[in-house]
Parts: sequence; C-alpha cells; structure tokens
Amino acid sequence: MRFPPILAALAPLMLFGCVATQVDDAPPEGENGYSRAKAEECAARDGTYARRGILGQYGCAVPFANAGKVCTAASDCIGQCRVENGEATTGTCQATTDPFGCYYYLDEESGQPLGICVD
Repeated sequence: MRFPPILAALAPLMLFGCVATQVDDAPPEGENGYSRAKAEECAARDGTYARRGILGQYGCAVPFANAGKVCTAASDCIGQCRVENGEATTGTCQATTDPFGCYYYLDEESGQPLGICVD
C-alpha cells in the first residue's frame, strides 16, 4: 500500500509527537533527591531543576533579578559580585542561586577578589 506524499511526509512528525508525549524524562521520585513537587515549584520560580554538584543531587537554581549587572562590591548584588580573574576590581552580579563551580568573587569586607571551587 502506498501513502500519498503528504501523509508520508507527516507520518514521522505524528509518530514523534506520540512518542514525546509518552516519554517522561523525569527520574523516579526520590532518586538523587528528585521531587516532582520541587521541580514544579522551581519551574514556577523560573528556575532550573537539575542535578548539581559532585554528589549529583537535584536542586533548583533561580535567576537573580540583577544578574549580569556591573558591580564593584558584593553589596551591589543580590548574590555575589563575580569577577573574571584574581586581579579584577569590577565584575558582574551572579546569574543564579547555583553555588557550584570555580569562580572569583569580590569579598565584601576586603573588596579583594577571592577564588573558590564549590563541589
């Protein structure tokens, strides 16, 4: 049996739509700290719910309102004032609440850049 060309072209798209709605990419509840309720709460706050840090536990990273703003002190930001290197005196406000990674930030008391890696 031969399908009309339009059906042959649309068939893969229709199949993909069916498969996509049946597959749930979420892990089982409790696996690596996963919680569907927390994932939904995170999404409602425009956050990203993903595995984080060396232990790979699920957590929510919520964007800061002043993310990317130029800063010269930690008090200029909701989060940290992140700098590119250990000598910079001007940086940008931290993008999200995610604490993981290696970076420099301006210390509030000394005003000096400090480097840290958080796993």
